[in-house]
Amino acid sequence: MYNANSSEFIESRISMDMKTLVSVILQEIQNVKAIFLVGGFGRNEGSVLCYEDKYQPLNDYDLVVIGDKWQDGLQQDLLRKKLAELCKIRQVDIVLIQPQKLTKLSHTMYNYDLKYASKVIYGSQDLLCEIPSWQSRDMPLKEAIAPLFLFLSSILQAYPSDKKHNKEDIFWSYQQLTKSILGWSSAMLIFEGLYDPSYIKRKNDFQETFSHEGDLCELVKIATKFRMNPVLNICNKKELSDFWLVAREAHLRVLKKLVCRYYKADNLTWDKIVVRHQSSFINIIKTIYSILFNQHHYRDCLNTDIAKLYLCLGLNHGGKEFIDKSKKYYQKLVMNRAELSLIDRDEDYLNLLLKSDINAQIFYARGNQIFYD
Repeated sequence: MYNANSSEFIESRISMDMKTLVSVILQEIQNVKAIFLVGGFGRNEGSVLCYEDKYQPLNDYDLVVIGDKWQDGLQQDLLRKKLAELCKIRQVDIVLIQPQKLTKLSHTMYNYDLKYASKVIYGSQDLLCEIPSWQSRDMPLKEAIAPLFLFLSSILQAYPSDKKHNKEDIFWSYQQLTKSILGWSSAMLIFEGLYDPSYIKRKNDFQETFSHEGDLCELVKIATKFRMNPVLNICNKKELSDFWLVAREAHLRVLKKLVCRYYKADNLTWDKIVVRHQSSFINIIKTIYSILFNQHHYRDCLNTDIAKLYLCLGLNHGGKEFIDKSKKYYQKLVMNRAELSLIDRDEDYLNLLLKSDINAQIFYARGNQIFYD
């Protein structure tokens, strides 16, 4: 099973995709010991859109390959694109882990899902026994902070601009908002020691734990339903605009609350939250590493996250002050920086910022196509 509601045809289609993935990976990567499918399809909750006589997997195929290291970054990117084209899916993501490093994996959401919520599509499941055993209640709180900043990209990608009006644009914008909702709801559960890989289990735990947060519970219910049973014509543009405002407010509200808890400070302003985040131990280390070893990626990711935060705050009459602060952090980027004096509209700056965000680049590259058959 790859999807809880799948037909025999869908299961057969995904099974064939798995065989294709294995065949190509074994040709491209040496000494492969095992290949694991993680993410939605790895835990039998993969999203599949059914429309008329078409069936399209929506979740990416997320793979963990246990084998030799990459020859170079280009090999990795080319292989991802090749596999996505062969399987006619939006994206295939591959993480390569050398066998000797399994015992040293840290307690993260990704590694937790690999150990407890994945399925082997090549090799032996026994390799997972080499990964340390963890309890979900002990998941580090930093794992909750990461998605709060990561999925700011989803809020911005979903922004209902004048150019986004066809059913494909609306569909992907709605899908991105559900990613944001599932991200911050997972973060809230981590703070309560209740993380679980399953969409359904997280929804049920959220409803029980945060029953007093009725508006948030409703959003989690909506997002989970869409992930399990996606619908093409989910809403019109006006409804999307209304949903975007509600989803943005919820994301920012949760982000502020949890970041304040994480840094053990109450009622921080947004500017003070940014300062605390920048001056955290891990971000100071990343900044120093970027400077010493000329690795711009680490510092650029931090500045991009802050630029995204201020832009989310500033859009839709949030205030020019926030937009200006966002642009200030954008100008600190070493890579892919453009001349902001040529940018007049907020929407144009939004697109510019997202194109500099590694988490959004692949989404942009794939466009708004839904069906690939």
